[in-house]
Amino acid sequence: MDDETSGRYQPQGRVGLADVERLETATRVHRALDYRKGGGASRERVLAELAREEELLTGARTDEVRKRLRVALADLHNVAGWASFDLGLVSAAQHHFRRALRLAENSGHDGLVANVRYRLGRIALHHDQPTEALVQFAYGEAAAQRASSFRALAILHANKAWAWAKRANQHEASKLLGKAETEFDKAGTDDRAPWSAFFNMIDFDAMTGTVYTELALAGESKAGAARKAIPALSRASVLYSEEMSRSRAFTLMMLAFDHIVSGDREQGVSIGEEALRTATKVKSVRTKARIRPLCAELAKQRGDADAADLARRINIFIKTPIS
Repeated sequence: MDDETSGRYQPQGRVGLADVERLETATRVHRALDYRKGGGASRERVLAELAREEELLTGARTDEVRKRLRVALADLHNVAGWASFDLGLVSAAQHHFRRALRLAENSGHDGLVANVRYRLGRIALHHDQPTEALVQFAYGEAAAQRASSFRALAILHANKAWAWAKRANQHEASKLLGKAETEFDKAGTDDRAPWSAFFNMIDFDAMTGTVYTELALAGESKAGAARKAIPALSRASVLYSEEMSRSRAFTLMMLAFDHIVSGDREQGVSIGEEALRTATKVKSVRTKARIRPLCAELAKQRGDADAADLARRINIFIKTPIS
């Protein structure tokens, strides 16, 4: 059995702490697969794990086991929701996130509640609904404060900055990035729950670049915003490992776009080639959506054969179904 399926387990009889620990391990395996290869590679495995949810809950031996099991199942639904979102299955994603919320709330786990609210907000952001995203982030921020989780607060402030960037509000976006950095510095190496451990310095750089790229897309001092995005995105694109292939693909897409917008077309096309190569290795509908601004910018480069050829191949990638 390979490392992508070895997390699966079959509890025998009553469910004890060892069974919960094995479920937590399986969730880590599924989350890592999602980061590396996308929702198309992970979703069915996660759903197979969740098929035993009721059996597990009714089989819990003690209240202590049942409480920890609820948190473990909430996080597994969290992964299922993210994988569904990555495939464009919005209703399914929201179903899993709502289930995760109920389980986390019933367990009194505010840190996980904050993370699920962040992910619900990300669905709204992806569909250009910054107002709804800010509502979800506000709920998440309240939960993060109850949990005294600096990392969760940093995640939420950074994503609130993204929402304000979608509104072309550079002042508010920059202010929130500053808050995110402050909270991130407080988090240090502590507070690394499995659902929020992804948010390290690399991801903070990627989010900083995302916010300024969004400001460029919103037309807020387009070239100036793009130039501000480039240093942070450059660092993230180099430091993201293959284990975070989807995040690296997003980062490269934005970096290529920003180089072209800021006047460095040759570098933008070169990085765009790498973005496309990386995206094709990930089974994700979101990669197809988020590469569109780069494709549109490439199409504007009249008389540049390399840009036109890359735009043509990106269009093919966008139209090709995930297999």
